[in-house]
Amino acid sequence: MRLIKSVKIFSDREISWVFSQVFVGEVMPNSIDQMRGRLKSYVDSSEENFVKVSELQRQSEQYLVQDKELSWIDSKNVRLMRWLAYRWSNLDSKSEWLFDLWIKKQEGKVIPTFIYDDYLITNFDLWITPITQKIALLEETKKQWSDLLQMDKELAWIDPTDKKQVQWAWEYLKMHSNQNLNYSPTSTEETYSYILTVFDVWQGHPAERKEAIRKIRGAWTQKKYRQNLNGKKPSTYVLSTEAKSNLKKLAEARNINMNQMLEYIINKEFMQENLGSKR
Repeated sequence: MRLIKSVKIFSDREISWVFSQVFVGEVMPNSIDQMRGRLKSYVDSSEENFVKVSELQRQSEQYLVQDKELSWIDSKNVRLMRWLAYRWSNLDSKSEWLFDLWIKKQEGKVIPTFIYDDYLITNFDLWITPITQKIALLEETKKQWSDLLQMDKELAWIDPTDKKQVQWAWEYLKMHSNQNLNYSPTSTEETYSYILTVFDVWQGHPAERKEAIRKIRGAWTQKKYRQNLNGKKPSTYVLSTEAKSNLKKLAEARNINMNQMLEYIINKEFMQENLGSKR
């Protein structure tokens, strides 16, 4: 009974850490319950194994930060988790595949390894480095995420509910971005999330990021301008200061812009002169 309780009282994070140290090189099972069962059988088999697992559990305290240090990480925030996968993919040589694997997971592809919602935390726990360094990294990462959210205002002109605009922006980025965007979002919400991620994981100077946003916004403005010119032709006329002032007052009185007011005056005069019936 003593051996059974020793495993049952381990936290899920302790189970993952100890399991990885006992069964080195093995593909991790698909759930915490399966790992807990394997460890229970292992410690039940001999006093030596019990001692080993107990010692590993004590060692884990040197590497597992307290839950409060991780409380800001919301596993349901897909954008955050995707950014963390990118941010932490360089923790060590074992983490290099993390970002690509997370993308595959979000696309619903089969992944032949142990992946679940808090896998990023498990990977962080398994990073063999002093706990003080982990806490420092978490504080730095939290600040970086906060700074990223502050920069969202630069993309506020994109309406996340506008399917056509979001799809256009995504296709533009696929053509002009320096990143390999071979992801396949399946909804407007997911596509918008990926657009944000492109700039979250921007590989280059912040000034280049700002310039890229300026260009995509300019391209969208030009697209809307061309659409609004449907059936219209740009024209330039020189008006006296007085005429322009009067035109502005007329437009303000009707709550329309000056172009609309000028078009109204021309069409009205045209109809009054009955020029439409003259050849």
